[in-house]
Order: sequence, then C-alpha cells, then structure tokens
Amino acid sequence: MAGSVSYVIVFTPASWQQFKAAGANTAGFPDRAMSRAAKIAPKDTLLCYLVDGGGWIAALRVVGAAYWVAEPSIWPQGAFPVRVPVEVLVELPTQRAVRPSEVIDLLPRLWKANLKQGGAWAAFVRGTPRRWPDDEARTLLDAIYRKANAE
Repeated sequence: MAGSVSYVIVFTPASWQQFKAAGANTAGFPDRAMSRAAKIAPKDTLLCYLVDGGGWIAALRVVGAAYWVAEPSIWPQGAFPVRVPVEVLVELPTQRAVRPSEVIDLLPRLWKANLKQGGAWAAFVRGTPRRWPDDEARTLLDAIYRKANAE
C-alpha cells in the first residue's frame, strides 16, 4: 500500500454477487459520489464491506481512473454510473468475512464512535467511497489476508 490510498466501499450481498458475475473488474458508485471517486487513483486499494451482517470480504486494486457511464448495467438496483476499474487482490467467502467485532479494538475511528454513540461506527462504512487512514486500512487488509491464508 506504500504510496497508495485506501478507501472502504460498500456492497450488499446481491451487489457483491452482481459485481462478481460481471467479471469483478468494475466498482460502481451513485452519481453523487463522483467528486469522491475522482480522487481515487491507480494503485489505490478498495476495502470491500458487505452490509447486512457481513463484514470486510475483499480488497481490490484500482487499475484506472474513475469515469462516468450508465451502460452497461451491472447492478439491477441502480446504474451506479460512477465507475472505477479494479482487480481483486484478495477475497473471502461471504460467510468468512472479517466482522467488525473482530477488529473494532484495532480501529480507533470505530471504537471511539462506538463508545460515544453506541454502534455509530457503522457510519464510517457508508457514503462510499470513504477514505481510510493508512494504519487502519493496513489493519483491515492484514485481517483479510490472514483469514484468506487460514483457509
């Protein structure tokens, strides 16, 4: 990750399966995310968070600049026209995701929010793409790789 920036991005179980079925090479965001996505550069890392009881399930490497296009449709629930070309670095089966409870004590932004507002840490994985501090991103990436290598 040296010289790169990390972001957390969110998938639902359905959108994760659609991402994979479409070749796992394009991350998409709503059009209101263009200003955030425009900051993403090649070699940056996208840490994939699965909502609805999931956790972090993958890390993607950005391989090109963000662009805007509505077609082809990848996600039936929305066009997600802000797109970023990616490649999968590491992936976990959804049932083996790195749960927030496994890493919350290692991620100051999460445990501080959790202490102050009882579970408010979830706001830190919404509004994607969301830039993450290097040390916390490294912690998440290490946790994903550890689980992947333990299989």
